[in-house]
Amino acid sequence: MTDTSAATKLHKAFEAQVNQYLSKLIYAVFADIEADMEAGKDPEFSPNLWQTYNNICKPKADRDSVRSRFTIGGEVSQYIRILFFTEILELTQTSADITSADDAVVILKKVEAVVADSATAFMFKLAAEQEGRSNDDQQALFSSTLIKARDPTDWFHNQFMHYLPIWASGVAQYRVLLGRLSVQFDYFLKAVAWSLGNLAWYTGMKTISGDVFIGEMAQRPMSTTMISKIKDQLRPKVVRTKKIHDVVVPTVNIAAESIDPHPDQSVADHTEVFNFED
Repeated sequence: MTDTSAATKLHKAFEAQVNQYLSKLIYAVFADIEADMEAGKDPEFSPNLWQTYNNICKPKADRDSVRSRFTIGGEVSQYIRILFFTEILELTQTSADITSADDAVVILKKVEAVVADSATAFMFKLAAEQEGRSNDDQQALFSSTLIKARDPTDWFHNQFMHYLPIWASGVAQYRVLLGRLSVQFDYFLKAVAWSLGNLAWYTGMKTISGDVFIGEMAQRPMSTTMISKIKDQLRPKVVRTKKIHDVVVPTVNIAAESIDPHPDQSVADHTEVFNFED
């Protein structure tokens, strides 16, 4: 296996985790919206037929077999993976200036002082929006499911420890600092879910594409320069061909390779969208 193929496999595994957790968070947004409705749920989507947050939280073997209410385009998880690793790079560049006493606000200022148009700064600012909603008693009433949603495996926290090994192997205070970074990333993902979930609910959107993600992030705002940078890092589009009577015919132009949402299974390259269900 070449270094390139090994990196692609790791990237896809990361994206599969993004897809699983982001899907869960969007269903949490749906649950909060339904709880605020007069009837308590959307009659169009019976939990006997359609996926729900409560069903996702069950052990996999105990989940009801139901239909997904939306799919997430492969480019969305790629974009989030690109932003995460850009943050790792920026934190590495400024690690000498960051101390174990720094909170999110101080870390943000130090990164911005070194890195122009910082992805870390963008993600931290979205995280701050979500943290503000979580700490506002009035707003928290309408997003309690999203606020309480957790990744029980702490998978992304472990990624920070893996990719910032000097901090992870340091004194206890630096491990606390890694914890702060993973909390900020969790707030960021919840901010993304809050934005995409509300959009999908109120528009009836069934597929959350990469273009939809970029459109929502551009309103935050994400700079046009940053948008161009992360778009340039997407994996190349895949064009499949098949031979019919000795004529090679292009079949499907796939916007992004698919990711199996379960990393213990094989990765396939046949569809653009993710489906959370088994």
